[in-house]
Amino acid sequence: MRKSFKDKAKEIIGVSGEGGISTISEVFLEGALGAVIPGASSIIFSYKQKRMEENLLLFIGELQGKVDILEHQYKKMSEDNKVMLKEFFAGLICDYVIDEQEKEKIKYIANGFISLTGNDQLEVDQTIIYLDILKSVRVIDLRILFDLNTGYLIYDQNFHEYLENLGIDSHQYRMIKEKLFRVGLLKSSFDDEYQKIVKKVNDLTDYALSLQKGKPQKLNSNFASFKPKERETISISKLGRGFIDYFSGERDLSYDR
Repeated sequence: MRKSFKDKAKEIIGVSGEGGISTISEVFLEGALGAVIPGASSIIFSYKQKRMEENLLLFIGELQGKVDILEHQYKKMSEDNKVMLKEFFAGLICDYVIDEQEKEKIKYIANGFISLTGNDQLEVDQTIIYLDILKSVRVIDLRILFDLNTGYLIYDQNFHEYLENLGIDSHQYRMIKEKLFRVGLLKSSFDDEYQKIVKKVNDLTDYALSLQKGKPQKLNSNFASFKPKERETISISKLGRGFIDYFSGERDLSYDR
């Protein structure tokens, strides 16, 4: 007899009829997923239904692997936040889990959920932005982003070995970096230089207008000293740092037990 989704999930989190309800069970099995996946074991799953079950079980397994952290943070949440977590965020996150094509990314969604429970304020817009970005990138994109963040990449002979380990060439690497730029996770030093140039032009325009009015303004003493950099440097953007902190699981390495 085929086991139902709930039976499989309960096996993962070790829920018995006699034991108490865990955070994972309370938030997901008794809440968001109760209406998503029926308990009947006689259902013949289509491809999408099968993927949905597999993804959700992987997600629950990832949460169970960090259940101590999750339980600790959930207990510290306010009652209002617990209600919001169960009635809104659990369903939202499950939607992304169900639709995810790369199973390796599900662990990052689980990390994001755990990060969410550690926040004093639950930010709807921020969470959706992060999840949308995660959905738009691939596992290999994330690998490169995290490596850039840790300073792992060294542009010498080891770089070619690095690309070989990833299974990509330099052209594909550039395309991935361009993608990370487009979604706002990386920034270029030229972006800051451009803003400085715009400010210089605006200052010069204001100065010219003041001359026309016969009330010349003073230009900053360092106005002529600005020289745009010739070499571009790449770094993680503010959005990128928040994204990495949210999904990388680094918050879980230590917590106030």
